[in-house]
Amino acid sequence: MISPPDFILQIVVAIPLIVLYEISIMLSRIVYRKKEARHKAFMNES
Repeated sequence: MISPPDFILQIVVAIPLIVLYEISIMLSRIVYRKKEARHKAFMNES
């Protein structure tokens, strides 16, 4: 992993990574809820 030598550059590199991390958490939450709803609907059909 390459880290920039300057503190400001480290922040500039870290911000997009943190944003992508948070987006991935939100997307996984949405996918999990949809999957759980489908599973509940399938189990209620039987």
